[in-house]
Amino acid sequence: MLTEVYKSKRGPKAIIEHFYEKVGITEAFIVVLVSFVINMLLCLVLKVPGLGKVSAYNAYSSILINWLLLGIIIYLLMYFIKGAKNLPKKPFQKVLSSLSAFRIPAIIYTIISAAIALLFLSPYIPVFQAILQNNLLATSMTLYPALTTANIIGIILLVAVSIVFLVYVTVMLYQFSKTIFDVKNPALNIVLMLLVLAITALLGFIFL
Repeated sequence: MLTEVYKSKRGPKAIIEHFYEKVGITEAFIVVLVSFVINMLLCLVLKVPGLGKVSAYNAYSSILINWLLLGIIIYLLMYFIKGAKNLPKKPFQKVLSSLSAFRIPAIIYTIISAAIALLFLSPYIPVFQAILQNNLLATSMTLYPALTTANIIGIILLVAVSIVFLVYVTVMLYQFSKTIFDVKNPALNIVLMLLVLAITALLGFIFL
């Protein structure tokens, strides 16, 4: 699936267009599920306490709320903006498939960030585990080991990767709004993109 995305061109537009046009609901769900499993494996490696509850919460938030429910709301918005006559074939599937496209950079970002943390910030992993067990330890300065050159390199790499990820996802979101709502006006597309962000944030505030 992923190799097809990059056959002719690379970047956020290629991913969104590929998922919108070619990815079915089953494949989209598999992508969402893989993203969830990778996050749970990371929690397992980091020995996050209450893994059962964390798994249930992540399944609820990442699959039910931030994919299925968000997809329903965006589909209704799409229906309102475009009208029934102008909807593409299988519009709800296209919305869900396009939403699942955002899990691809998220998966890559998670894997790269975890690799950087393990290679450059391994002394801080036990600290992170201790803080997860007891949040009050976060204010204890004696808990943190002294920064080394490798740690500083790791922090710089994490910041750089995070910035690239945020920019990439923002461009994807712009292309998502443009494709889903079929808007030609860039200013209106930005408004719709911000509306999708606001809906996502509102769902998080209400349900998460």
